[in-house]
Amino acid sequence: MIIRCLTVALAAMGFCMIAGAEEVKFLSEADHKELLSSYQKQLAKQKAAPLDEPKIVQKKKRDIIAESTILTNNGEWTIVPKGAVIYMPEHLTQHIVAVPQGNLLQWGDFLQKNRRWLKTQELSRSQANGKEPLSDALREQMVIQRVVVVAVMARRPTATKLDLTEFNK
Repeated sequence: MIIRCLTVALAAMGFCMIAGAEEVKFLSEADHKELLSSYQKQLAKQKAAPLDEPKIVQKKKRDIIAESTILTNNGEWTIVPKGAVIYMPEHLTQHIVAVPQGNLLQWGDFLQKNRRWLKTQELSRSQANGKEPLSDALREQMVIQRVVVVAVMARRPTATKLDLTEFNK
């Protein structure tokens, strides 16, 4: 209690007390003012320094229709990723449209209703990435069947990087 009163009295007279682990040191009024002014200068520098404003990154809005191929039949349609249609016979090109009309169906429902002209082909990851070509037997089978073939991985349509320019002629 006596120390607290002494500390308050000394502070009122302009002294500042710094307590260390071993001793208590009192600063003179000049040292106190110098310490206070250096602290105020540092504080002013911090306030004057421009704050890095957070950068606002706006994500590009993705247009899922523009990034997809639209398959349609009898007023119903579905979407698959661009590049998923790996074989399209010329007589079935009317099943691909630019603007969808009618009812949107999930891929599995659309596939089930259109098995007559639509088929899937399971691909490996290396085939989908274009590192491994489709076998000649598989290509011949697609030409003979004369149906639209969609590349899938785990029964879901997948985009491919296959070079099919000569194959789809």
